[in-house]
Amino acid sequence: MRALLLAVAVLLVAAPAASAESETTSSGTVAAVMSWTPDPGGLGASDVRVVVTRAGVLAYDAPVDPRSGCKDATCVPRDDGLAVRDLDADGEPEVIADVYTGGAHCCDISRILRWDGARYVAIDHVFGDRSHRIEDLDGDGRSEFVTSDDRFAYLYGSYASSVFPVQILALRAGALADVTASYPGVVRSDRAAIFREARKAGFARPAWAAWAADRYRLGERAAALRTLRRLASQGRLRTDIGSNSLRAQRRWVARVDRDLRRFGYAG
Repeated sequence: MRALLLAVAVLLVAAPAASAESETTSSGTVAAVMSWTPDPGGLGASDVRVVVTRAGVLAYDAPVDPRSGCKDATCVPRDDGLAVRDLDADGEPEVIADVYTGGAHCCDISRILRWDGARYVAIDHVFGDRSHRIEDLDGDGRSEFVTSDDRFAYLYGSYASSVFPVQILALRAGALADVTASYPGVVRSDRAAIFREARKAGFARPAWAAWAADRYRLGERAAALRTLRRLASQGRLRTDIGSNSLRAQRRWVARVDRDLRRFGYAG
C-alpha cells in the first residue's frame, strides 16, 4: 500500500497541466501515465509524454518525439493506448504506448519501454496503417503483437486493393522480432481467408501476393509459384495499376517471388 501511495504521489507531481489529458495504468509496482495536449482545431495533439514509476520512484519521463515519427499537433494517442504488461514473461512488466501520427494511411507507432536492470530502454515500432492487438497466442505466458505486414501497402496495386498477410511480432532478447513462422496455425487461417478473397477479387494481384506470402511462410514456395504461374497463363492476375497483358502477368509472378524472398518469407 505504501509503495502504491508513493507511486500515485510521484505521478501527480509529474502530471500535466489541467488543460492536458492523460491516461494512467499500472501492473504490480510499475505505474505509467501518458499525457498530451489536444490541438484546439481537433487535428491532433502536442506534448505527448510518457512518465513511469517503479515502486514509487520516477524511472522514465520523456516525450514521444519526432525520432519515432510523432510531431507536434499531429500525433494522437490511441484510445486505450497505454498498457503495462509483461511481454516476455521475465517477471518485469513493459510499458507500451500506442500513438497515431496522422495522415490518410499512416502511421501507428508503439513505444515499448523495457527495464534493463538500471533504466528504461525505448523500442519504437512503426506498424504503418495496420492495427494490432496484444495476445498470448499459445498460452506460454509471453505475449505477441498480432498485426499484418504493412510493406504490402501499394506494392501491387492501389491502397484500396492492397491485401496484407498476417504478421506476428514478439519481444525476444530485448528486441522486437518477427515470430510469425512459429504460429503456422494462424498463418493457415490467414491463408484460407485471403484465398477466399483472392478468388472473388476483381483486381486480384494484391490478394494472390498476400496468399503466396502465407504459403511461402509455411514452406510452400514451389506450390505457390505453380498456382501463380497457372493463373498468369489464364490472365487472372489483374491489377488496377499497370498492364494486364499476359506477359505482364507472368513477369509479375517473378517479381512477387523476388519480393517475398527479399522480405524473408522464404525462410
